[in-house]
Amino acid sequence: MHFYFLVGGTQTNAVVINLMLQSYEGVIAAETGHISVHEAGSKGIRFWHCGKINVNELKEYLWTFYVDGNYEHMVFSEMVYISHLTEYGTLYTKSELTEISEICKKYEIPLFLDRARLAYGLMAKDTDVTLPDIARLCDVFYFGTKARALLREAVVFTKDNPPKNFAMRIK
Repeated sequence: MHFYFLVGGTQTNAVVINLMLQSYEGVIAAETGHISVHEAGSKGIRFWHCGKINVNELKEYLWTFYVDGNYEHMVFSEMVYISHLTEYGTLYTKSELTEISEICKKYEIPLFLDRARLAYGLMAKDTDVTLPDIARLCDVFYFGTKARALLREAVVFTKDNPPKNFAMRIK
């Protein structure tokens, strides 16, 4: 695992997304996802509904994208973005996160979990998701100021997968 410290959630989302993706690549996020609604400027976002990415819709979207013979003329969806708990207060189950992670692995795209409300999601009475689950299932996640950390966001690349020269690029 690799850890890096950044300041502020919006900046952290922008830096991680911009350094992990090429200019022609986009992010798959729920329609209500933080980067879709509150952080205009994120690249090529695709939308789903109900506060969470639906596993079956994600499978269908990616399958349909790659069977379309014209996909090289569209924004490549090269990252899946989620938050736990969502903007609507819904929780992903360990089963849902596992399925999303498996889909991401199949298409070789990273799964990025935003820290927004992560501490609440991990402490929720009805969750079966733990921090070790997130570290195992996600390619990158972060936590920090919303969990009472002082002035920092800790970005964690879980699979020895930070973008090349990440430390130099965030200076």
